[in-house]
Amino acid sequence: MRENMKRLYKIIAKRALLTLTDQRGVALVASLMILTSLAVLGVWGINSNLIDYRVTSNYRDHTQAYYAAEAGLERAREYLKSLNFSTELQNAAGGDNQMVNSTNVDNFPGDDIPIYSGQTIGNSTYAVYITNDAADGVTNSNDTNGRITITAFGTGPDGSTSVVQAIVAQPTASFTPVSPVVLPGPSLTFRPGRSNAWLVDGNDAAGGDPATAVTVSNWWAEYQAKRACRRRCDQVIGAGGTPSIDSDPGALNQAGLDSIQYYQDLYNDLKSRANYTDPNDPGFNLGTETNPEIVVIDGDFDTGLGSKSGQGILFVTGRLTVRGEFDYKGVILVVGEGEYYKRGGGTGTVEGSIIVADINGRDGTPFTADDRWESPEFVTSGGGSSSFVYNSDVARNPMQNDTPRTIAITQKYGQ
Repeated sequence: MRENMKRLYKIIAKRALLTLTDQRGVALVASLMILTSLAVLGVWGINSNLIDYRVTSNYRDHTQAYYAAEAGLERAREYLKSLNFSTELQNAAGGDNQMVNSTNVDNFPGDDIPIYSGQTIGNSTYAVYITNDAADGVTNSNDTNGRITITAFGTGPDGSTSVVQAIVAQPTASFTPVSPVVLPGPSLTFRPGRSNAWLVDGNDAAGGDPATAVTVSNWWAEYQAKRACRRRCDQVIGAGGTPSIDSDPGALNQAGLDSIQYYQDLYNDLKSRANYTDPNDPGFNLGTETNPEIVVIDGDFDTGLGSKSGQGILFVTGRLTVRGEFDYKGVILVVGEGEYYKRGGGTGTVEGSIIVADINGRDGTPFTADDRWESPEFVTSGGGSSSFVYNSDVARNPMQNDTPRTIAITQKYGQ
C-alpha cells in the first residue's frame, strides 16, 4: 500500500512539473510576440514620422519656390509698365526672332533672353521670360492686342521648382482725343468761370497740334456756348481762333462720342476693371501719377472741400460737383445725368479731357432702353483759377503709367 502511494505521488509530481514547464513556454512565446509587435510598431512610427517630415519639408520647399516665381511675375509686371510690348518681345526673342512655345514650359529657355535670371529672394531664386499670347500666336514677336504671357520659374531649397504663368494686358482704354472739353448733345448749358484766370486751353500740352477748346455736336449748341462765354471768350483758346468753340460731328463720330452704345460699352468695361466704385470703399482715392486709378461712381459725386487731386479715369453717372482746389490728369466722363458743376473759389487744373453727356432719358437712369440725347450742363461759374488743358497723350491713354493687369494665371508646381 505504501509503495502504491509513493508511485501515485511521483506520477502527480511529474505531471505537475510538465504542466508548469508547458506554461512557461507559452509565456515565453507570448512575450516574444508582444516584443515583436512593439518593435514593428516602433519601426512603423519612425517611418511614418520620417514620411511626414519629408512631405512637410517638400511642401515647404515647393511653397518657397512658388513664392519666388510669384515675386518674379510681379517684378516683371512692374518692369513692363509703360513699355511697348512688341519692342520687349523682339528684344527677348533671341537669334531666331521667334519666341519659345510657352504652351509647354519644358520648352524653356530655348534661345530666348529672360527679363530676369538668377535673381535671389531669400533662399530661393527666380527667372522670368515673356512670350506672346495665344491670340497673336505665342511664338510671334509682334504684339497686336496689348496682351503677352509672362512665365516665371522659381527654384527653392533642395532643387524644388515652381512655375507661374500669366497673361497680362496693357492698362489702356479706347479713347480718341478730341478736345479738353467735349459736350455732345442737341443743346447745352455752358457757364464759364468769373475769374480772369479761368481757362479752357486747346493747345496740346503733349506737343501735338492744337485742338478745339470746346467741341459740341451742332450749330445750335455752338451758338449757345459762344453766346454764354461773354466776357470770357478770350479765355477759350485753341484751334480755329477765339473763342475756340466748334461743332464737329465728324470728330465726335470718329471718337465714338456721338454713340450712346459706345458710352454703355465703355461704362461696362470700366466698371468691371474699376479700382473703386464708391467713395466709402477702403483706401478710396482718385489715383496718382505712379498709380493711376479707374474710378466709376454710380450717381452723384462731390469731391468735397479742400485740396484734391487724381490721375486716371473718373466716370460719374450723376452730377459731378467740384469744390475747392481740384487737380486731375486723365479723362473725366460725366455721362448719364451729364452735369459738371464747379462750386466756389479755388484753383485747379484738369489736364487731358472732360466729356459731359446727358443720355438718361425719361426714366432718369443711364444705360436703359429709353436712353436718348439730352442737354449736358457744364457750369464753372464759381470764382478761382480753374483751368481745362488739352493733353493728347493723357487723353489717349490715361492709364499709361499703370502696371499691366493680369487677365489669367496658372500655377504649376514641381516642374
